[in-house]
Amino acid sequence: MESGFVDYKICDKDFDCDNCAFDKAIHGRGASNGLTKNGRANGTRNKSPKFNIAQEIPAELIFSKNHVWLKKIESDYFFLGVDHFAQNIIKKIPTFQFPFVGSKISKGEPIVSILGEWGVASIPSPINCVIQKINSELLLDVGKFFSDDIYQTWLLKVKATEIINQSLFHKSEKYKEQLNEVITNIKNIAGTSKIGATMYDGGELISNLPDHLNKKEYVHLLNLIFNNK
Repeated sequence: MESGFVDYKICDKDFDCDNCAFDKAIHGRGASNGLTKNGRANGTRNKSPKFNIAQEIPAELIFSKNHVWLKKIESDYFFLGVDHFAQNIIKKIPTFQFPFVGSKISKGEPIVSILGEWGVASIPSPINCVIQKINSELLLDVGKFFSDDIYQTWLLKVKATEIINQSLFHKSEKYKEQLNEVITNIKNIAGTSKIGATMYDGGELISNLPDHLNKKEYVHLLNLIFNNK
């Protein structure tokens, strides 16, 4: 594959790329990537409920301030994903770009990138880690990212190379307090001139705001969210 997304895919199609579902998904050359022609996820995205700040948060997760969650698997191993707030903002997404398995990522360095016709936004890693596995299902069908249960939709499996400072992460109720602050800030940034008074209520704001931003504004919004400190 020439996309640079995956370094371990073994070809079982005798390098017949024109008839390979995986290659089509990687390069956006077919319906198997779960997208419509305008780059939005088919079906699955439309079934997702609007953002709900009262959504139940699994007790075993910890959250960074830039909307990344970690779920401990064993010892120093974790699943890494993004929260339901970020999921609802990311609605113009055509694909993810993952680092290679085995890559060493330092805290603050990009760990996942989001690519679209609007540009690129990167999600910084909240910890020092080594990439163990990527969720290759999202390369074949990005629509799975928009599952109702975002906290089962991991992006990466990582091994922490440091002792995680728990004080830098939030759990459940503290995390919801942070979300309230973030939503207030986003409302102030958006302004009623952008989204209209009828959308100015948190849930509808998160679900509809991206549709009312131009490319530059949208990338700026994503960078604000994922670089929150």
